[in-house]
Amino acid sequence: MEELQPLAQQPDLSPTVVAQRLKQAIILANNAISSRNNDEQRSARARMGTTVVVALVHFPYVSIAHLGDSRAYRVSARTCYQITLDDDVASREAHLGYALYQEAAHMPGGGALIQALGINDSGYLYPTVQCLCVDDPSLLLLCSDGLSDYDRVDALWPYTARTLVGNSMALAPVAQQLIQQANRLNGHDNVTVGLMRFLAQAATLPTLPAQRLRPQAETVTPPSEARTELSAVPLGTTMLAQPRPRRPWGRWLGGTAAALLMLAGAGWVYWQRQLQPAAITPVVGTWPLADLSGQPLQLLALALTTDISVGSFWQVGAVTPSRPLTTVLRLAPSPTLAANTEEGVASASVDPVLPTGSIVKVVSRQTLADQTDWVRLQVCSIPSGRSLAEVPTEFSSTAGGFPPASLTQQLTQPGDEGWVRRYHLYGAATVLDTVTPTQAGGC
Repeated sequence: MEELQPLAQQPDLSPTVVAQRLKQAIILANNAISSRNNDEQRSARARMGTTVVVALVHFPYVSIAHLGDSRAYRVSARTCYQITLDDDVASREAHLGYALYQEAAHMPGGGALIQALGINDSGYLYPTVQCLCVDDPSLLLLCSDGLSDYDRVDALWPYTARTLVGNSMALAPVAQQLIQQANRLNGHDNVTVGLMRFLAQAATLPTLPAQRLRPQAETVTPPSEARTELSAVPLGTTMLAQPRPRRPWGRWLGGTAAALLMLAGAGWVYWQRQLQPAAITPVVGTWPLADLSGQPLQLLALALTTDISVGSFWQVGAVTPSRPLTTVLRLAPSPTLAANTEEGVASASVDPVLPTGSIVKVVSRQTLADQTDWVRLQVCSIPSGRSLAEVPTEFSSTAGGFPPASLTQQLTQPGDEGWVRRYHLYGAATVLDTVTPTQAGGC
């Protein structure tokens, strides 16, 4: 913005002045877009509009202003947190205390913007400006909602932006990588990315003066001058010593001690008259809380950022404490039927289970309207011989499953096909680089 360029040449600017200039620049941009809309007689949804996020460095501070749902993130070596708060209906409802953010985000129109450039007159705009003191190596990430939608920044920053913290690597390749990932994962909207790095630098401390700083000494009358003044007093004159005024410290301390004693006595009487609370025995119960220990935190990030290629082979793993029952793979006839069940897991009484050790092949992929990804699997081979004669791990009592009625009814056979959620495949199977002819089977 032309309005902000002169600020780069003015040192020692206060955060208040910078905040005023940032708000003024946003208002001028809104006036320009609104005038263009009015000149072209645009109305309602035909009016041009946009969002904005801008960062201005004025050492040792950085001021961040935004309007709409464009965001600013601060990335350090261990954390990444969102600095700005979106100007949408869900954030407003949560800020006013009308609903929790997760509830408001699923309301009809929860993602609609309440502020944007070019939509309304400048008198209805309230840009948000924050001033931060950056005192450690970090990275400032500015982006539009084309990258931040569906929490893509939270999934991508450990593998992209964190590598730039504390070093002098080029920023452009990482910015281009973020744009490519956003186009692949959030291709429904435009993507704008800006990166700003802050590095710690050694500064020279000012040198103190060599002479010690002393207060100005009071003028002391020499003894010779005192003798002269005393000798000038006429003989026979009586000089009375003026008594030093006494300060009432004793009375003040005595009054304070008496007041404290009175307050202590009143507190003791009040405590004696209070009823003692009844003892409450806590209720101890077993709650069905999921054990998250041992589960890798990168699993969801890998499921969001890595493609499952069509034609790849996967081997189903066993159910362990780190692999809960929800990761047992069941082949659903269609993604729509499986999506109607809890968390997209197929019905336990109808759809067959892939036995532990099965080799499956990815036949096709599909993304539903709710942005959930599904893959179609073909069973290539299953464990043979002794493993099928025993009770599979999927139905053991330790896994919390249900007893089998018939292995042929509940276990898949080679050649069967069905659909599973993409991230369920990550939780229950492992990709194979090569397969033997026996493993490939009929595939």
